[in-house]
Amino acid sequence: MTIQEFLNQLRDSLDGELPYNEIVSNINYYRDYMNSKKGEQSEEEITAGIGDPRLIARTIIDTYKMNHDNKVHYQSYSYSDGGNYQSANSSNANYDRESDRKKDPNHSVFKTIGMKGWLGCLISLFILFIVLGAVFWIGAIAFKVFFNFVLPVILIVAGISYLSNRFKRR
Repeated sequence: MTIQEFLNQLRDSLDGELPYNEIVSNINYYRDYMNSKKGEQSEEEITAGIGDPRLIARTIIDTYKMNHDNKVHYQSYSYSDGGNYQSANSSNANYDRESDRKKDPNHSVFKTIGMKGWLGCLISLFILFIVLGAVFWIGAIAFKVFFNFVLPVILIVAGISYLSNRFKRR
């Protein structure tokens, strides 16, 4: 594997997992390191000695998440072939949240909204019960109003209409 292939594979593995500046920093580090070894070894020997760029990327991502409390800002970037890494835009346009959930088995809704552990779960359940209670309470009031007021009025109006139509025919 050439140095450029190694860097491309490393970049592709980091893309969408780390902020842009972290990706650039790591790419530049490995490029500088490998370029410093060029006179001593061939590109294939250098890249083979470093290891699999996907494994290195996984280590970088895990370390970054651990050091930043699992709060990673996902962004996608486009890169030119010449090694100049430019941001395509500052939005999360190409980020696929579903594929990230498949990659991270520890992903949960509570981590997404910043709640951790049993406390986040407890707060979420409390909010859920409050909302459901309010919905059922409003439904019960609507049910009572319908059967105590609306239905009798409808029956009376229907009865009067029926009787008036019946007596008009005679």
